[in-house]
Amino acid sequence: DVVEGVDEAKVQPSRYLVRLTTRPFPDGPPRPQSGEATSPPGAAPVATNVGPHAVWRLTDSKGQREVTIPLRRKAKPVVLGTKAEIEVLGTYTSSRHGQVWFEWGDWWYVDSESTNGSRVVRPNGEPPVVFPGRNARDDGESVPDATELRPGYKIIFAADQEGGPDEVPVLELPVGDSGDSVGATPVAPNRKATAA
Repeated sequence: DVVEGVDEAKVQPSRYLVRLTTRPFPDGPPRPQSGEATSPPGAAPVATNVGPHAVWRLTDSKGQREVTIPLRRKAKPVVLGTKAEIEVLGTYTSSRHGQVWFEWGDWWYVDSESTNGSRVVRPNGEPPVVFPGRNARDDGESVPDATELRPGYKIIFAADQEGGPDEVPVLELPVGDSGDSVGATPVAPNRKATAA
């Protein structure tokens, strides 16, 4: 394509690889038609300004449910925990346990120096990435940097502890029909945490 006002002789070829990840609404999110119901009577209003996001499967003391995590500008993290933007409830879960964000075409996770730590389990049989808990770290022990997450990876909200979802919650980025996980219906974040 030719762009007006650009001198093609001065354009240098790029040496960067660019990967577009998603753009579900090229003209913005769909707007409800006149008279179309946007939510059941008495329910919270449906958000119409939701952009790219991913639906994750969370299993914790509330049971199994889907949570929507937005792809934010400038890779701003979404906090996970008992008193965080995405509420994760379990015996070993800290109030601000960890963070996820989307950057460089992939999802990333880091433990927020939680008391009991975290581990990321990979479906391909590789050893898990373990973020030791604050109380379990030895002086000078190295802590992993953020780790990349792919569809099928699971974040376990405890580094060493085992147990059911009431004790050790699991957040999984499920594999979609096309092999990705982006695009789904939004759910409301924890309003108490975002107001603080």
